[in-house]
Amino acid sequence: MKKKKVKVRLFAKLREIYGFSVTEMEVDSIEELQSKFKEAVLIAVNGKLIDKHVEIKDGDTIDLMPPFSGG
Repeated sequence: MKKKKVKVRLFAKLREIYGFSVTEMEVDSIEELQSKFKEAVLIAVNGKLIDKHVEIKDGDTIDLMPPFSGG
């Protein structure tokens, strides 16, 4: 499987954990990102939340977000 160059943006607590908010990475799949950023429970590709496998392409923007808390 050919790696794709994507922009990865981390939000909220994920920025604190990993020490960056935006980076470019070469990855094979969404599943590879999920294994690297285990705390991310919400994932958006090009601004759309996903809930299942999505094929990524070169140039995609992937947003990784931790669980929301509120009260």
